[in-house]
Amino acid sequence: LTYDHVRVLNENGFNAFVLHNKKGFKPEWLGSRLEGVPVIYLEDDKLDIKLEDFFFIPEGYPQLMENLQAQGAPCKKIVFCQNWYYVLNALPAGTLWNNYGIHDCMSVSHMQSSYLKAIMPFLRIKNVVGSIDNTVFTPPEKMEYKKPIVAFKASRDGIKGYNVIKTFYSVFPQFRWIQF
Repeated sequence: LTYDHVRVLNENGFNAFVLHNKKGFKPEWLGSRLEGVPVIYLEDDKLDIKLEDFFFIPEGYPQLMENLQAQGAPCKKIVFCQNWYYVLNALPAGTLWNNYGIHDCMSVSHMQSSYLKAIMPFLRIKNVVGSIDNTVFTPPEKMEYKKPIVAFKASRDGIKGYNVIKTFYSVFPQFRWIQF
């Protein structure tokens, strides 16, 4: 999602890039979505942060928030919150984003925004709800071939997952045609 946002910003005339700590870091799982997205590495590049710049920080990196504050980065700092789970889990106890001078956030869901507002009422939140990239999916040749499939990660030995499936089929026998 971060790479997609940077791509769109650049396509619309902004000078946006993804910042990584270590040179050569490439999230292989992104595949071709990495192509054409500018990346800067802290190891090799010096950042020239200006007052008019915006710095988007992932929600799980309070050390980056702290470093930007300690360096007196003059730009606007905005948290890009993609997963509510990392908001408080990554922060030191009793610390919130305003402790780092951050009062703005982009959130990827309305439910997540409600959570953020409950724990950090000072936040100015902008919802940037993404969408599924439908180019990675292909419809079946005939719609009658289309069948619902439930996918989930089973436990290590798979027995718990197998029991969930058996329980589902027992409780809802009319849905035994659904694949897991």
